[in-house]
Amino acid sequence: NDTPSYEQPALALLELGRFAASPSQPTRPEVVRTPGYPIFISAVYGLFGRRRAAVVVAQILLGALALLLVYALGRRFWNSRVGLLAMVLLALDPGSHHYPLLMLSETLFVVMLLGAMAAGRRLIEIKRDETAWACALGLFLAAAAFVRPVAYYLFFPVLAGLAIAKRRSGHRWRRVAAVAVLMALPWLILVGGWQVRNHLVFGRSTFSQIQNVNLYLYRAAGVVALREGVGFEQARQRLRDQIRGETRGLPPAEKYDVYRRRAIQILADHPVLLAKSTALGLAKFMLGPASIDFYIYLGHDLEGPGPLSDLALHLEADDLVED
Repeated sequence: NDTPSYEQPALALLELGRFAASPSQPTRPEVVRTPGYPIFISAVYGLFGRRRAAVVVAQILLGALALLLVYALGRRFWNSRVGLLAMVLLALDPGSHHYPLLMLSETLFVVMLLGAMAAGRRLIEIKRDETAWACALGLFLAAAAFVRPVAYYLFFPVLAGLAIAKRRSGHRWRRVAAVAVLMALPWLILVGGWQVRNHLVFGRSTFSQIQNVNLYLYRAAGVVALREGVGFEQARQRLRDQIRGETRGLPPAEKYDVYRRRAIQILADHPVLLAKSTALGLAKFMLGPASIDFYIYLGHDLEGPGPLSDLALHLEADDLVED
């Protein structure tokens, strides 16, 4: 269902030369999706024509690149055997098979994260000539944020970890600060520049409005579902109906402000239910299907064992004793 929300801005880039919501809405700036994955789609379409199959083939190649990067990282951190084992485990992961076949941002995001890991590892190892690797780390972190906005927050712990690692390796604080600035500069230019763009065209400097949508339709909806004793989808529909009346006639920027305010109000009023919803989400993640999309892709329904429930459902104590 998310594919059109990436593809339409990509087509706008191709046809209009600007990051609009779609070619049919040239004056509406896109502020929910960040440009990373749409740029990838538009590049593939520009080279090979508007065929979704071309994007899938490109993502399969990216998936192979991810395997090679994992092997290289494992070898760099430990040895070739560890690298090979890590590569095999990733190759056997259902998501690694499934997501390259969908026009979604997961595969590209993984490659950007692995690129950041490789650049960061190299930056920690070397003692001099750090400029190129520091800039590369900042660029990969910015690219990851542009592909999936959740990586926006990853920059800060990485920066702190880099400073600690460089200090422990013998760098003076002045040198540590210089390396940190080199890493931060490309990230600030790209990510900060995008926030300036959003402020100019939309009136809000938020990196992506998807955070306000998710805050209201997922986090707050989870709390409402527990509070009212209804299903999650039913709770989401109720929130949609409520927000539709409140935001009717409002400019888009103010509409997303309402999303944020209502979500924060619901979460602040029910901190215990928020904690319970978070705990239930974690339990569902660990005990539910490991990859719901992959189960559906294989022709199954939504029911299926998860990573930990396999132990409870399929292993008997006698089996363990006999083994």
